Amino acid sequence: MITVFHPFTAILFCASLLMTGCTPSPQYRVSLQRNHDDGFLHTLWVHDGTGNVSSLEYYAYVSSYLLKPLEYRDDVIKLEWLDAGEEPVFFDLFRNGKRYLLIHDFGGGKYGPYHLRVIEFDADGWRQIYYGPTGEIPRLDDVNGDGRFEFRHFDDFSTPLATMNPCGVLVLAYSNGKLMPDRELNKKMPMTSEDLSALEKKYNKFIHEFGYASSDNGEDVKAYFVKETLIGLLYGGNWHQRDQVIQYLKYNPASGEQLKTKILEEVQASPYYVFIMNLNSQ
Repeated sequence: MITVFHPFTAILFCASLLMTGCTPSPQYRVSLQRNHDDGFLHTLWVHDGTGNVSSLEYYAYVSSYLLKPLEYRDDVIKLEWLDAGEEPVFFDLFRNGKRYLLIHDFGGGKYGPYHLRVIEFDADGWRQIYYGPTGEIPRLDDVNGDGRFEFRHFDDFSTPLATMNPCGVLVLAYSNGKLMPDRELNKKMPMTSEDLSALEKKYNKFIHEFGYASSDNGEDVKAYFVKETLIGLLYGGNWHQRDQVIQYLKYNPASGEQLKTKILEEVQASPYYVFIMNLNSQ
């Protein structure tokens, strides 16, 4: 048996479309439901106003909520859960004439995990185009200030520390119905001598402060920082500076070689592996 997760089933009229004008047809009715027998199973139901009904089933370990805007700040929109009785909000994310719903999933732990779903609506129907990690208070970012929002993909890497994981991060932009990494948005400028000096200070501070406050040994603390830095180079198209960074931080060359090898092995698991390697090919 399926019971309503939110205590409403709302009709979405033109007034519920954020940051764009009215779209007279179709007038979607949307409801988000949780399965009574399996509380992890949720269903998004969509009625398109012409008698057609379609749905998306997915698992969210504790809760799943439609989102609305909370706060606007420059090129950032902070989001919050829709309150009971409120109409779902359509977002104009990419200025392409399409509508988007945002759904926030909560995993139930002290720190989440939290995930964001992006549902796209157009004349051909609707579909989920993105599902990825987000924060307790999710947000939308316009990275380059062009009025279209981007999303971030996170690749987890193994860690020498007990409590922290380094991540490779890519900016995803909308293109041909998909969110894909964009070369211009991900390619970073090479590190300058000033950047390297600042990195060295950050490295020494990290070793002192984190090493003092944790039970991890000093070599693992150093390895974490260097690995995280090298991953940043790789995902920013500056892998050619890896040896320069290792030397500048006076990190053990043999350990540095092991980190480089491990990173190249692990990055192959990324769905965007080819893009990452092409980003570093020139």
